[in-house]
Amino acid sequence: MVSHIPEIWTRHLEQAFYDAQVAQNFFLDLSAQAEGAGDIFRIADLFTNTFSSTAKTNAAEVTLASPTSVDVSLTVNTWKEVSYLIEDMELSHIGASFVPMVMEAYTSMAGKVLADDLEDNILALWSGLSQTGGATGAAVTDLQVRQAIESVADGPAPRDNRAWFIHPTPYWHQLISFAKYYDASQAGWSGGAGPVKTGNLGIEAKKLGIHGVLYGDPVYVTTNVVLDGLSYRCIY
Repeated sequence: MVSHIPEIWTRHLEQAFYDAQVAQNFFLDLSAQAEGAGDIFRIADLFTNTFSSTAKTNAAEVTLASPTSVDVSLTVNTWKEVSYLIEDMELSHIGASFVPMVMEAYTSMAGKVLADDLEDNILALWSGLSQTGGATGAAVTDLQVRQAIESVADGPAPRDNRAWFIHPTPYWHQLISFAKYYDASQAGWSGGAGPVKTGNLGIEAKKLGIHGVLYGDPVYVTTNVVLDGLSYRCIY
């Protein structure tokens, strides 16, 4: 009997999975302006004292406006890092041809961990939102979905660049169970197109985490949505 059959170490490395970075694309990124010293961003706003129109008659003076601007302050107070070390002795035990592959995999994983942390911190900002809907521990309803859209539209906020960020649990257990979302005959929308677009959105859409379009806005499903007690804090 042969007793010295060697083991084979493959060139494949099993890596951890992370959700796609979906939320950060919908927020203002000021990191390029964070050069040199400083820990507070100050952004001048033009919405505190907006212009108003006045009636105009012939030969009468115009009404002058004297707008004043205030600023929004953002404090840089969240710092994250990933550090790792592989001892020289351990590196020497790894086959020379494997070392670059292992180091590249660790570098990639460190970047993914930090990107995932960024998503976590962005979606954790739900606690600072002034408008919320639904009840703790209760399933989401179509009425609440429409009320969320109304709350943002009443702002008024532009329709461009709006999106839904939903946790997989309420998405698959609740939203997708609404007949009007998957049955065009019940939705009653002209042309047979319901409020939710699903199906084959293309491989690129799937890579971006898009799971459909709800009332005209893309739906992103991500585990980075915060679980607060009995409620998933989904964001529109």
